[in-house]
Amino acid sequence: MRKLSLLLVSIILTATVVSSGQDVTISQFKMASYADLLIDRGGAYHAVFLETPAIGKPVFVYYTRSTNQGRSWTKPVTISNDETGNGSGYPRLIESGGGEVFAIWKRFGNTASRYPAKDGLLEGPGGYYAGTLFFRVVSGSGMGGIIPINDKQEVMFSWFPTLDPQGNVVVVWSQISDESDQRNWRTWGYADWIRTTRIGSGGAGRPTALTTPAPPQYATGPPPSNGLQNLHGYIARDGVIRFVAEGSDKDGRYITYFNGRSFRKIYSYPKFQTFNTFMNPPRLLLDEQGIEHIIFIPDNSSLEGEEIWDYDVASNRRVPLVSIQQQGMSLHSMQAYQGPGGKMTVAFQAGKLSESNEAWVSEFTNGTWKVFSISKNAARDSFFSRELPFNGLYIPVISGLKRYYTRYVAVAHDQSGNRRVLMTLSELFTSGFGSTSSPSVIFLGGGRAPAAPAGRPPASRRPARRQ
Repeated sequence: MRKLSLLLVSIILTATVVSSGQDVTISQFKMASYADLLIDRGGAYHAVFLETPAIGKPVFVYYTRSTNQGRSWTKPVTISNDETGNGSGYPRLIESGGGEVFAIWKRFGNTASRYPAKDGLLEGPGGYYAGTLFFRVVSGSGMGGIIPINDKQEVMFSWFPTLDPQGNVVVVWSQISDESDQRNWRTWGYADWIRTTRIGSGGAGRPTALTTPAPPQYATGPPPSNGLQNLHGYIARDGVIRFVAEGSDKDGRYITYFNGRSFRKIYSYPKFQTFNTFMNPPRLLLDEQGIEHIIFIPDNSSLEGEEIWDYDVASNRRVPLVSIQQQGMSLHSMQAYQGPGGKMTVAFQAGKLSESNEAWVSEFTNGTWKVFSISKNAARDSFFSRELPFNGLYIPVISGLKRYYTRYVAVAHDQSGNRRVLMTLSELFTSGFGSTSSPSVIFLGGGRAPAAPAGRPPASRRPARRQ
């Protein structure tokens, strides 16, 4: 594999046609954050995202749907409001083998509390706050009710959904033990009980355990800090659950890989340094040959620039798939997605502190990562998009008069492996009276069918540095 060194000013975009008005804003209140996108077997587009209707109101999960390839979407409806006043964390969508589409999310707070937890400021895709898992069936003529997955409230932290070989939806999560719950040891560092269950339209099954929680270190004391967050994985053809996660010990934070039987530490961050990895957690993906790849952001203190690494689990090789080396440019965030047939897609956002940032998508094809820009700064008064000949992705042209921040990119693959994109875009307007930030979730390129890959925008390349 080769490393793509992104000297960000060197990416040249091919001649394109401006397509003003083709992007569709699907959120409502300009107070949105994380989103997820799914294309079902019938070609319908499903989207969920977090948004609050006003400052001080709970953050809820909203759902919307398109049946015309994103040209128009149904009015978003909240699916997580259970009238407790508690807010929600990053939601995800998954389709079962039987064609049912499930929306799953973590709810903060506890119904026994007089003070609802409206939001989790440090919560991200990796999971940071304690909560309770819920789901709804969103496909079909009618939407199902809100169904709990946990047998207790406010005990779980990190989670991911996947499919078993029979096409059943399985949810895997980390939580604190019953004893830790009773003694109020309620932080992710104690969430060493990995549990799993199947869910369906009839409800959630009885949880089973992949690990055994450790007992307290001494009478009335806390358990050892063996907890895990940033869980992400899949179920192999043999039915074994495999995942990647992050933990913390006396030597600092580390990334570990679980093969179904035991854990193996694959990377350690420097001791006494903190990293906001729960906003940009590592991801475990499979390529077209069935080889496992762990995509993560390493510590950059001893590197040439800020990088994203691809760790080959079988060979233990670490290859930088992206290196950002322009002075003053920094990596803001990263997301990674699994597609059919070994399709792997990594999205990332980077920029300078006082400028609009940019978004890229990297695809893995024939053993090589190839990076494509999906945003470009230009002196425009408003948000436009241009067609990019890459599986239906489009280039939003970002204004130079205002600052725009791409906060999050959600990628969905259809049955052919074509990619479509949701982008959480924040418009920052600064005046003498202060500044305002108005994040919205935008579907890029609504109204166009995914295009076949054509000419690629060139970028500088250097040989991969294997470690």
